[in-house]
Amino acid sequence: MSTTHDVLLSNADRVRWSDQGWWWAAVIAVLAVAAILALTWLATQVRHRPGSVHLNGAPPAESVELRGRALGDAVASEARALPDVEQANAHLAGRPTRPRLHVDLTLTDHALPAPALQALCHGPLAHARESTGLTHLPTHAHLHVGRHKARRAE
Repeated sequence: MSTTHDVLLSNADRVRWSDQGWWWAAVIAVLAVAAILALTWLATQVRHRPGSVHLNGAPPAESVELRGRALGDAVASEARALPDVEQANAHLAGRPTRPRLHVDLTLTDHALPAPALQALCHGPLAHARESTGLTHLPTHAHLHVGRHKARRAE
């Protein structure tokens, strides 16, 4: 049974390995490997964001490129014009050969999610697929409800 004055590690446990010559080398090696793994993961995340999409699925030398940011901005702009949508943001992710679209919609407080999602699919997303010539554009949509004032019951 432990009391509130017990310590997790005693002095002897804390300094047990610090006298050993290999101890600090092992600690530095583990920290270096952890840092390299973290930097590799970060580079992978940055690299997998396509800067452009090749239109009509043609090879890069034979196609026109559309910047990923331009496509995301166009989808977001068109989605903001949908009924019951307060705010919209979109960005492209994935590999340039297999792009994915991420869309965040903030709906008004009285909006229903199903009609808003259908309007998104049949409007901005359909136009994005048509304009790029992509037959398959996987999309991940997050729907949020906007803040609303509390109503007073009388």
